[in-house]
Amino acid sequence: MQTRRGIGVFNMLLFDEGAIATLPKPETKGRDPELIAKRDELLLFRFYYKSKVQRKIYDDVLTELECEVFLSKVMLQKIIQSKAEIALLIKKEYSSLTPLSIRREFQKKFPFVVWD
Repeated sequence: MQTRRGIGVFNMLLFDEGAIATLPKPETKGRDPELIAKRDELLLFRFYYKSKVQRKIYDDVLTELECEVFLSKVMLQKIIQSKAEIALLIKKEYSSLTPLSIRREFQKKFPFVVWD
């Protein structure tokens, strides 16, 4: 999808006023639900990794995640609680693996994240 910000001004400068009536409607405001879902998935994998693999305490995990995803601790807690089913699926799928294997699997799934 191409960015179309400023297209109205562009059309107004180059074309007659009739062209303004045919402009596309502005996009809806707010965050993209698909991007929010991807962020939440990454958040849950990071939460699992930091708490189970790196063996950090809950408060330290929240403090680190707060810096990584730029959300408050309260918001992080709400997301983790609301997505508890997904967290349990992550635990079920990866609990039998060694920490090194988990890191490799997570690196494949999220190659843009440093898993150390």
